[in-house]
Amino acid sequence: MSTRLRDKIIARIRERGPLPFDEFMETALYDSDDGFFAGASPARPEGHFVTSPHLSPVFEGLLAAQARDAWHTMERPDPFVVVDLGAGEGALARGIATAATSDEAFARALRVVAVERGEIAAKHLASSGLTVATSLADLEPLTGVVFANELFDNVPFSLFAGDEEIMVTEEGDRLIWQSREWRSLRPVSKRSGEIVDQVGRTLARGYVLIFDYGFSGNEEPETVRGYRGHRLVEELLDDPGSSDITGPVDFDALAARARSNGLQVWGPVSQRDALMALGYRATLDRMRADQQQREQGGAWRGAIEVYAERGQAAMLVDPAGLGALKVLALGTKGLPAPRALS
Repeated sequence: MSTRLRDKIIARIRERGPLPFDEFMETALYDSDDGFFAGASPARPEGHFVTSPHLSPVFEGLLAAQARDAWHTMERPDPFVVVDLGAGEGALARGIATAATSDEAFARALRVVAVERGEIAAKHLASSGLTVATSLADLEPLTGVVFANELFDNVPFSLFAGDEEIMVTEEGDRLIWQSREWRSLRPVSKRSGEIVDQVGRTLARGYVLIFDYGFSGNEEPETVRGYRGHRLVEELLDDPGSSDITGPVDFDALAARARSNGLQVWGPVSQRDALMALGYRATLDRMRADQQQREQGGAWRGAIEVYAERGQAAMLVDPAGLGALKVLALGTKGLPAPRALS
């Protein structure tokens, strides 16, 4: 149990009074010593949750295809920068760089940058050979594509009941809610808007693709959730730093903020639809043909491996799973819709 981080939060409440939830979440997730993201990335099969880049290289390959398509749309600029925003351990950044090698001209122009605020993760990324920044603000205005995969659901947010902000307080040696109906509260993320503002300042020409859980239009937002070891955590305030905290992303709010920064907006669409538009079926057809060729040649071990890889790739477009994620695209003025949303 992370008593040190809990005690740190309780001491802050006793000194300053009840904490807004976004401050609690900031500490629980990003405290440099004891926060959830302070150590090795939990976004991996053996960690607390699995994201698309860790599930199948098909995801990185399709996003590399999107980046290459954007490069051609913008008349093959050099350099062409692809940013992995909230890179974690860099699976997406490395996967895109690897997939890009199939097109020599594109690979020569490509510069991949991993943006990661976590100190330990950033050092790990740099040691692996990736170009690393701790913030978009560290980058010069760029031409290219920014990918944000499951970033915004981890950006700290406040919780409201109507116009009343619900705070986190303490009782004895426990952290408690001011309202016991916290699961029905509305998340509002000021910081998400600030990230979109920074994207608008950093992107001279190009696209942003945001992949995340969330809601738009008349959809009801899902509840705030915690995850530990692939299991739902019922009490978010217990044992801070030991579990992931996520909230549904308000895609309409992101779109409105993007428009206020002069960006075009497309979507959102489902991840399933976006990956289909990028050539998912053709990729799976090639994998199936590879499997059959191995079977015909008696390479059964290899055939079984490809079969398993096809199963992993299918999870990317599962409408009951990752395929239900939403994809929102932003772009600078004058550009057509990106292929994933066209």
